Amino acid sequence: METTNFYMYDGSFQGFLTAAGEALEMATPVEGIGKASTEQPPLFVKTRRVLTHRHRAERLWQKLERRSPALSRLIYFSFMSEVSGVELLLYNYINALFNINNVEEDVLSEWRQRLEGLARKVESEKRELERSLLFTPSAEGIPCAFASPSANVLPLLTRYFKSRFAGQAWMIYDSKRNYGIYWRCGQLELIGLRPQALPAQSAQATRVRSGHEPNFKMGSLRSLLLPKVLEGSLSGASNTTLPVRSAV
Repeated sequence: METTNFYMYDGSFQGFLTAAGEALEMATPVEGIGKASTEQPPLFVKTRRVLTHRHRAERLWQKLERRSPALSRLIYFSFMSEVSGVELLLYNYINALFNINNVEEDVLSEWRQRLEGLARKVESEKRELERSLLFTPSAEGIPCAFASPSANVLPLLTRYFKSRFAGQAWMIYDSKRNYGIYWRCGQLELIGLRPQALPAQSAQATRVRSGHEPNFKMGSLRSLLLPKVLEGSLSGASNTTLPVRSAV
């Protein structure tokens, strides 16, 4: 009987690509791919805990980009939706693209349509934040904004806000996922903030948190930064390979 594997990864896009790349190489049935921090592997299935491997992830990413930049964008945006089960859907679709004779055309088409639907929702939320996110200056005069988006869209906002602020430092924080992106001195940093930095959550809280709420004042950003940068909170490696630290 052929072994069925359930892959556990660290939750990053690079980690997912590592797991998917390993599964493709092993060519054994995949029961699922889940985040090690939240997923409970099913009983009677072999669990493989995958350590994120940058070069393996980049190999798969480059294969996807060679097929089509639109395909790599579809994969990335769909992943950032964080919808339950999206990792297995993505793996099945990627596997089918590289082994096209093993999948019915209508099944492949259904998988693509589902991914396109997820990617459209992520794109829509990205554009909504670009249009409506408001900023409050910190004590140092650095524009700061807070959001609690449904999808993990912060990595997709970098290019837009770099252009908008034209060399100025700025910070956007995801209160739902407890990490932020902080642009300064031509570098993007992944940050954590002390709890007192966050706007109070009210009963009328919306998905977009602006910091422009009554009685909210942003203190000194430098004093509110946690001492350790949240390495791994964003997915990937560099601008020239995986779509990290820049909008796709």
